[in-house]
Amino acid sequence: MVPETIKKLTRPLYFYTLSKQSDILHSSPETSEGNGRIDNILLISIDALRPDYTPDLDLTWASAVAPSTWTFPSVTSYLTGQYPHQHGATAHTLPSDDTFAMPEQASPTETLPGVFERRGYDTLGLFAFPMPFMASRGWFQKHRVWADEPAETLVSKYKSWSHGREKTFAYIHLGDLHAPITPPKEYIEKQNVDTDLPNLEIIHEYTNSYDGSEKCRNYREQRLKLYQAALNYVEDTLQELLRNQDENSLILICGDHGEAHWEHYEKDRLFTDSRPNYGVGHGGTPFDMVSRVPVGVSCPELRPEGGRASLIDLPQTVTKYVFGSSLNEFSGCTWAKDIPHNRSVICEGVRYGPERKAVYRQNRKLIRSEADDVTLTAELTATGEDFNSEFEHAELLNELPDNWNRGESATTGRIVEDQLEALGYR
Repeated sequence: MVPETIKKLTRPLYFYTLSKQSDILHSSPETSEGNGRIDNILLISIDALRPDYTPDLDLTWASAVAPSTWTFPSVTSYLTGQYPHQHGATAHTLPSDDTFAMPEQASPTETLPGVFERRGYDTLGLFAFPMPFMASRGWFQKHRVWADEPAETLVSKYKSWSHGREKTFAYIHLGDLHAPITPPKEYIEKQNVDTDLPNLEIIHEYTNSYDGSEKCRNYREQRLKLYQAALNYVEDTLQELLRNQDENSLILICGDHGEAHWEHYEKDRLFTDSRPNYGVGHGGTPFDMVSRVPVGVSCPELRPEGGRASLIDLPQTVTKYVFGSSLNEFSGCTWAKDIPHNRSVICEGVRYGPERKAVYRQNRKLIRSEADDVTLTAELTATGEDFNSEFEHAELLNELPDNWNRGESATTGRIVEDQLEALGYR
């Protein structure tokens, strides 16, 4: 066993080495003709961003359905324009497993950063923690991954990298809202968080014993205060960055998935879960607080309007807006046009327990688990979903893909596994 002090000392060097290895492994695509109307594109993902916690930033905001309830497949989806069942970067842990659900990285024919690199843009991927990096390593010219780094570090790195470059595409994945939530002390004090409550930053309390009692509700309230404190820190960190972007920039901010806080803990007991972790966190059942996320755009005409938007639309939307055309490899809709009102979009729970899929259409939603033989129907409301509503759902059920298989799992290094375990991925 390696002593923890040694691990702590070697961890930064290890992740720096992983970053450099990905730079070396990157294969540059053949260049192609075509100038973009925008020189600098910045895509920021705020991990575990709930749909009811829209950041207070000067962007035009809407919402979209995430492709998955956890980071690896969701990031893969919105950088390739494919759903998880299409790109295959999925893996499950079941109750009897004692392994990480680390999927094999997808091998798409096209990626969003690849399109920009082909057109002469410099590309960069910055990752606050390993999971999104593992999903997209090698897809950028330059990478930087940390064990668990605050937003300020990533924003500073982006500023220094982008300075003096003419054409850039950058992806920043922030982990400040992902457990363990540890914003600076002044933000915690401002929200008046009760820091005496145990495990508030990682939610190891009431994962399978939440009963709606006053004690449980108070714990939930304090957890959300801590969550808000972390979001306030991210907002302050991004404010200056957004103000300093010129008119020749396109900025998009979204969550990769949301984060449940016991909204439907009783309903979640209908499904098999491997932790157990009923109604809290992410990775499992695609309840609305996990499967829908805020989306902010610096260009108001790209605000999704009409029917349901999905994050798989990002490659189509961005390339169409910047270059005037998109590639056949990118599915989805462009947000520059109204989305058809009858469009169905899905979110796939491909992490904890048997697979669960959700389909959204207009103001209705269905959640299905084949393994558990459970189907839930809900009317969507301004605050989430109402499962007391019943309606004919055969048409929605037919919108779900037939593939319910477990994906192939990949191996990881010991240091990566240790860090993922610290982030709650066991």
